[in-house]
Amino acid sequence: MIIGKKIESYGSVKQGKLHISYRDMFLEMLSRFPDCRIRITIEKLYNKRSTPQNAYYWGVVIAEFCQAYYDTTGEFITSEEAHEILKRECNFKELVNEDTGAILRVPQSTVGLSTVNFEIFLEKCRRWVEEWFGRRIPLPNEQAEMDFERQEKEFKFIVSPN
Repeated sequence: MIIGKKIESYGSVKQGKLHISYRDMFLEMLSRFPDCRIRITIEKLYNKRSTPQNAYYWGVVIAEFCQAYYDTTGEFITSEEAHEILKRECNFKELVNEDTGAILRVPQSTVGLSTVNFEIFLEKCRRWVEEWFGRRIPLPNEQAEMDFERQEKEFKFIVSPN
């Protein structure tokens, strides 16, 4: 509960009221703090994107996008450049200039996306890559099957180029 000069606890908000887990212990720790200025932050807890989602994004979505970009433009882009493009196109906040009506897309970080919101981001990425580059990115459950089909085609080509 106390880490160095930091007290941390969990709780919940019910009907606009804060309920602190182990409230008595929290208040006891608080009473041991010297007189000082503090920062209070309340952060909603949610499941962040999973390791398999992250692996799929960087290993499949990004890789397929980089290949599609190369096939279309003849230029290589890094995984980081691809990530920045996908954030700009599929995970953005729009700012509107009240005077001109111009819209500015501001890419948003994907780090804090919940598992559900990251899945929505992945779907937007797959759709955008298919619309712009004509390349279908396989779903996570299709990956093994598609890799096998690709390897089988490559093997047939090597054995019999006809």
